[in-house]
Amino acid sequence: MRTAVLAAGALVLIAGAIGCGNQYRPVITPVNPTGPPFQGSAFVTVVSAVSPTSPGIGTVLDYAGDSIAAQIVLGNTPLGFSQNPSGPLAVVVNSDGTLNSFSISASIQTKNIGTSSLLPGVGPNNVLSFSTGYYIVERTATPQNAVGALSGSPPSLTQTIPVPPGLVTLVGRAEAQRVYALSQNVAGEACNNPSTVTVSGVATGIETTDNSVSAALPLGICPVYGVESADGLRAFILNRGSGTVTVIDGQRNVLDTENGGKNTTLKVGAGPVYAEILDSTSQLVTANYDSNTISVVDVTTDVYGNDSPQFGTVHTVPVGSHPTSVTILQDGTRAYVANSGDGTVSVVNLSSYTLEKTVPVAGTPRLISSIYSTPFAKVYVTSPDISTVSVIRTDSDTVETTIAIQGNLIDLHVSRASIAQRTNSNNVSYLPGAGVPCVRGTPCATPAP
Repeated sequence: MRTAVLAAGALVLIAGAIGCGNQYRPVITPVNPTGPPFQGSAFVTVVSAVSPTSPGIGTVLDYAGDSIAAQIVLGNTPLGFSQNPSGPLAVVVNSDGTLNSFSISASIQTKNIGTSSLLPGVGPNNVLSFSTGYYIVERTATPQNAVGALSGSPPSLTQTIPVPPGLVTLVGRAEAQRVYALSQNVAGEACNNPSTVTVSGVATGIETTDNSVSAALPLGICPVYGVESADGLRAFILNRGSGTVTVIDGQRNVLDTENGGKNTTLKVGAGPVYAEILDSTSQLVTANYDSNTISVVDVTTDVYGNDSPQFGTVHTVPVGSHPTSVTILQDGTRAYVANSGDGTVSVVNLSSYTLEKTVPVAGTPRLISSIYSTPFAKVYVTSPDISTVSVIRTDSDTVETTIAIQGNLIDLHVSRASIAQRTNSNNVSYLPGAGVPCVRGTPCATPAP
């Protein structure tokens, strides 16, 4: 009996071995998770003022979750905020004569920030980050007309560089060979009403290696802002009073005089006050406050660094009332324009140069920025007279959400944390009052005519 059982078992094993390669195996089809695609991690940093005598607030917003990731306490009434896109390191100048520096992250705490005290009476109100330090605008009620050079960690003032009167802002990329200080040659806030100004401004070239002054270049009336191409070949200075853009040849540190000098001055819409440049397509887009338009300018150069034949071609597009700033999507398709006069954001097609849509937002929007992450981007827009940031999804061009912050906004910058994300973040603070009629550190509910 036992022999028979063993024999039967052996037969079963043999049969199993023979049929092993033909056994049925269930086919498992994976079920992919539903929901939106992964968006990666990136941050939007907002600097706000609670009151003229209270500490300011730095708020880090998470791109993926549209939520507050961290908050820190700053010096009294922040006036300018600069971010080095490669860091992302940030520096904030405050009305109490202090300077805060910190690395932007979701885990930043107040104890992690550095605080520096500047010299009495400096009155900093704007700041620019570059590869090895910072430059600040030194301007008080009686303009000191000087640029302060800072270095170290936390930064400290190492040198003061005199410039012409009416200093308002600085122009340059993080790795720039030099920066340009823009002076209006008038005192106070005269350029808030540029029709009364008749004198031209000046750009002072400052070498970043030794802080020496290397050029004094004539500009138009009431220069208010400027941007530089990533390769450093050109800098573009916006002259609100002239309705022009002055082009500087960054290689030679002179006004751009290619083709007989016709590209030194580009005519755009009246009252340009802010601009961005999309390096991948060499398009400069200006927000023209006094003409309710934006101008899209071709600024391509050839392989030798000279102006291309189409350099200076301008397309002007009507937008909302009193456009104050603009952001360009990094896929090159559209520009989004903050209109402070009617509380809207204009969506402009950069191929057809047409207005696609108008999106209502809260407050009197003055600052706008964007982060592009496949398959869509997010646009962040806010106003100095409210305490919220509106988030626009670009696949629907609707306000996805609003994020409450503490205090009224002073400045805003975006930073990517993934190579899949792209931003076009200028590394100079956007100075309220330099061309946009509004007093620094206070709400701007009713734009001036």
